[in-house]
Amino acid sequence: MKVQNQFPNGSKRQKVFDLLADGKVHKLSEAEAIGGSSTVESVIRAGYKSGAWSVLVSGDTIQMVAGGEAPVHKTPRPPELSDEAIEEQINSKFATLDLLAKGVAAGAFRSLIVSGNPGTGKTYTLESILKDAHHAQEIMFSHVKGIVRATGLYRLLWEHREKKSVLLLDDADSVYSDPDALNLLKGALDTTKNRRISWLSEKDLKDEVGEAIPKSFDFDGAVVFITNLDFEVAIQGKSKVAAHLEALMSRSFYLDLNLATTRELMIRIRSVIASSDILADLKKAEQTVVIKYLETNHNKLRELSLRSVTKLGMLFKASGSDVVAFTQLANATMLAGTA
Repeated sequence: MKVQNQFPNGSKRQKVFDLLADGKVHKLSEAEAIGGSSTVESVIRAGYKSGAWSVLVSGDTIQMVAGGEAPVHKTPRPPELSDEAIEEQINSKFATLDLLAKGVAAGAFRSLIVSGNPGTGKTYTLESILKDAHHAQEIMFSHVKGIVRATGLYRLLWEHREKKSVLLLDDADSVYSDPDALNLLKGALDTTKNRRISWLSEKDLKDEVGEAIPKSFDFDGAVVFITNLDFEVAIQGKSKVAAHLEALMSRSFYLDLNLATTRELMIRIRSVIASSDILADLKKAEQTVVIKYLETNHNKLRELSLRSVTKLGMLFKASGSDVVAFTQLANATMLAGTA
């Protein structure tokens, strides 16, 4: 760190200088200050008595200025992004989801993990693309939601073991707390050419028509996960299954669609309303009423998501397009603390 001397004309050099850093005054000797270079650490360790000069830390320089108090240097914050810029970033992430889903359908990816807030369009996007590929007979596709135990997972993997088979596990978060299920997934998603998984128990497992499933088989299908669980946060928090989650991430493509703030959620919701048919059952003026209610009450809603938009649209239809009745219904059923 370079040191710059700033002595007024005719002033007398002092032997000790004050360094103002981290809101505290530290002492800096003349030898350290004029030596041409120094570090904050060595300055703080100096421990000399007070002098008549102050030192300003600014970027890569230490600057001595006259007087007992140096101006505090503050690193300028980056400018806040506009709503339009944030919307562009969010839309870019969801466009990436489109590309990844198409890659799974084309057989380019074996495993994809999509993590994000509930009700932001993750499932709709993935399911639409995979269903289209299924209807075009490009893949065999199954969408599984709910509780999945290790034995049930082994059967699902058996049924989707062939190439061009895609298993979509949607909000099946029980899988992530079951070590046996996680070990099966690690085997199924391994990056080696041959992925062989086993269930070596005494009891035979049977498929949906009652036939015995082999205790070992090669898996050539693909698995897609949709989850509200933030794997990175869970791993950093040292959860009991952190090592398993880290192993799944290393074997998969991981897309983080989590929106961290209410502002980001609202920007996403506005964007989807404007670009989709989520409120297509309502006339334009009726949509405006629903959107205005959402904007006014978004901080009071039990859940802020695209599901909330759908529910509000249903309530408006049920009210017979009566704004007063709609507001009464929405207040009673959608707002927190009104039960």
